[in-house]
Order: sequence, then C-alpha cells, then structure tokens
Amino acid sequence: MSYRVCIPCAGTGSRLGGITKYINKSLVSIAHRPVLAHLIEQFPDDTEFVIALGHKGNLVREFIKLAYPQRTFFFVEVDPFEGPNSGLGLSLLMCSEYLQQPFIFTSCDTLVLGTILPPNSNWIGYANVSDSDQYRTLVVDEGICKDICEKNQPGFESRRAYIGIAGIKIIKNFGTQ
Repeated sequence: MSYRVCIPCAGTGSRLGGITKYINKSLVSIAHRPVLAHLIEQFPDDTEFVIALGHKGNLVREFIKLAYPQRTFFFVEVDPFEGPNSGLGLSLLMCSEYLQQPFIFTSCDTLVLGTILPPNSNWIGYANVSDSDQYRTLVVDEGICKDICEKNQPGFESRRAYIGIAGIKIIKNFGTQ
C-alpha cells in the first residue's frame, strides 16, 4: 500500500524549556540520535514523508537531507508557527496538499515499540494508563474512537491516553475548510 507519513516539526517545543532554544524538538537526542531519526527509520525505505517546518526548521531540513538523501521528503513551511492562530491544526492544513492519499500522522516525539501499521483503515494509537490527567484521552466505544478529549476535560475520565499517532485511510474531507 502506498502511503505517506506526516511529521509536524513546526512548534517551539516550549514544554522542554531551554532545551529547544537553539534546536528543534525533533532533533533532541534520544539514545545518542535525534528522535526524528528514530521516527523515520520505523518506516519502510520507500515511504514518503511530509515534514511541517517552523521553529529552527532549517536545521531539520539540513539534517534530513544529510542523513536520508535516498528518501523522499516534502517540506512545508508553517507560518505562524507560534502565538495566535498557530498550532497543530494549521500545520496539518498547510500540509494537506501532500496528504490527499492514505497517511500516518505522528507527532515528532512519538516513539513506539514494534511495527507501525499502515493506514489500511482509520486507526488511532493509545496507551492504557492509570492516571490520565496529563494526557489527551480517547472515548472508545466498541473499538471505535468517538472523541478525543483535552487534558483534564471536566466530567470525563478515561484510561486511554492518546499517544500522538494515527492512521488515516479515508481522506475525503481532509484539508477542506
């Protein structure tokens, strides 16, 4: 199955504090390698990637071009990447022209063990947790995700924490306003 992988790398990584002052969050090292390298290498060699760039985006682009010259990447500059009217929704909307086919969305800091399933159906990744206060959570009914809830949404408790990865097969309305 032909599909793409969308990795938004536009944000400032503000929750990491000073660590991302001079580097993009996706280039922060885990096990002596950028987290972005771990992500890219989880997918087959013929996978195409859509990378949303913003904060220190030039460093991300340079790293990818040097480390993966044989792979295919589409780079999208996101503006604004911080402040009012910025955010993940804008990044995805700006990438939408490259995502008019089944794709996988993964946050630039989501690492999973094992094989990531292709988007042969719509799916969303979650982890069962005992305390979900610090996470977006999912309402799942009979195996179907009915809602994604913000952190600490009043009156709702879930033990399914969204982990920042999803497969999107049905793209009919994706990117429309």
